[in-house]
Amino acid sequence: PGSVVLLDASTRPNYAIANTDVTLASTGSLTFYSDNVCTSSTSTVTVAQSASTAVFYVKNTASETTTVTASSAGLTDGTQSVISGSIPTGSISSGGFHSCAVVSGGAQCWGRNNNYGQIGDNTTTNRTSPVWVSSLTSGTSVTMVAAGSTHSCAVVSGGVKCWGSNGFGELGDGSTTESHVPVDAIAANAGATYVTAGNIYTCAIVRGAVKCWGYNGGSNLGDGTAANRTSPTAALYATAGVTQISAGRNFSTCAVVSGGVQCWGANNSNQLGTGTGTSSVPITIDLIGTAGYGVTEVAAADSHGAAVVSGGLMAWGYNGNGQFGNSSMTDSVFPVTAIAASSGVTNAAAWASSTCVIVSGTVKCAGDNTYGQLGDNTTTTSTSFVTATSPTPNGVSIGMGNGHTCAFYDDATAECWGSNTYGQVGDGTMTERHVAVPVTFQ
Repeated sequence: PGSVVLLDASTRPNYAIANTDVTLASTGSLTFYSDNVCTSSTSTVTVAQSASTAVFYVKNTASETTTVTASSAGLTDGTQSVISGSIPTGSISSGGFHSCAVVSGGAQCWGRNNNYGQIGDNTTTNRTSPVWVSSLTSGTSVTMVAAGSTHSCAVVSGGVKCWGSNGFGELGDGSTTESHVPVDAIAANAGATYVTAGNIYTCAIVRGAVKCWGYNGGSNLGDGTAANRTSPTAALYATAGVTQISAGRNFSTCAVVSGGVQCWGANNSNQLGTGTGTSSVPITIDLIGTAGYGVTEVAAADSHGAAVVSGGLMAWGYNGNGQFGNSSMTDSVFPVTAIAASSGVTNAAAWASSTCVIVSGTVKCAGDNTYGQLGDNTTTTSTSFVTATSPTPNGVSIGMGNGHTCAFYDDATAECWGSNTYGQVGDGTMTERHVAVPVTFQ
């Protein structure tokens, strides 16, 4: 699935006062479809009256620039409206002991489901193979998923839904009642584009700004306090230009803001990259924090962080297991080069003391390898990046959990490897895997 969003000159949602046709045009060879099984091709989608978004579909998930234009008829702010379109490059996410992925415009999850219901199928039964999340089956406009320690979330029709544990308000529905099915954290058509789930807290990007909710004991929500929040709360200063965000397990959060990095929350291992203490509001990290620096993605782990910068990788914080991948175990208060710029790095993920990246379509990993989570058919820790997958098909999204790793490919398939005690690898077994094995989607 892809989406178009009507925005005004201030990047706020521009709600159509009448049904508004949007013309789709690709700079490459994509064909657009109006249905999730891709049988009815189309060159237009319609933003319904009083809505600000519309969904379309493509047959592949390869990254490709898309130009979207529209007539001004029916728009509330015609000549000033900015019409934007995007095609997600596939979404997979690994949490504590479970994983989730976007499948045919819906969400499927697998692995541990204990008493929290983080799989979202209205049970507390562990699943060794993916199952549909309740109410988020094929064609329900899911564009992204995020798996936290014991809860999960998804971007659905420009809103955010969450399910699982809720002891600190991490589901964002205004309560602390757990839910085994999705509940609304942010209403549909609100302009949500991204969601990340950490350890009992959640953050999302809404119209280019950050909103967070859940546990805030580490000041990880970025609202200037340490108070828990059961509903989405704006992070101070990160109010525009935010394109990607990552919630860490040890209550630190980082976001890409206008091509630079801002971080906030706990800093006991220098995981904020600032050389300062805990920060309850977003602050610019050293070296790569300024706008326009070329940062496209950031990954917050337990005690270290990593960022994709101009096709390379920089890392900071704790490096005791070689998780920087720079052939050392030396910690760094500030970002250091792990992979040189212009090396083809497109994505990064991190958890505990491991890091994985996608380099020209191939997944490479470094750091702790106790459960085979590096995917190189060993359990040997590596201070340099080792190859986990082949470059065909191309990797477009990666997720790291507690000892396991997953990758989503441009042919809409996925593989996982590592710890599999609860079926989090998704291959129908509970056998630990030291190399990538296919995920068996429904």
